Amino acid sequence: TTHYMDEADHACDRIGIIDHGRVVATDSPDALKASVCRDIISIRADGPLPGGLPEGITFLGRTDGEFRFEADRGDEMGPVLSRAFTNAGLAVRAVSVRQPTLDDVFLALVGESDETEVFDDQRFRRMLRRR
Repeated sequence: TTHYMDEADHACDRIGIIDHGRVVATDSPDALKASVCRDIISIRADGPLPGGLPEGITFLGRTDGEFRFEADRGDEMGPVLSRAFTNAGLAVRAVSVRQPTLDDVFLALVGESDETEVFDDQRFRRMLRRR
């Protein structure tokens, strides 16, 4: 077992994703990644999201001037998407395409980790008193 997704991706033929002791998915790393999400395309540009996005591209969100999209065949769709921005009069500063990772799979299947919860001092003290 491991909590290191990169390690699991490179060392394992089959992976099980566990959430609170319950197995939520089991398959090969590639199959898990393909089942949960498609390639991620990021475009750095100023201005609004252009209308009329090419078919097969899903807008995921925008953060600090970076638009994120999901698409099959990201290596082919990245340039198509970049042209859509340019045709809308927006200057594209950067385009990147990446394939999904096991971290993406984990977050899609399980959501945020419990480790991200805020520490509750009072709850912790009550738990200690019960012991």
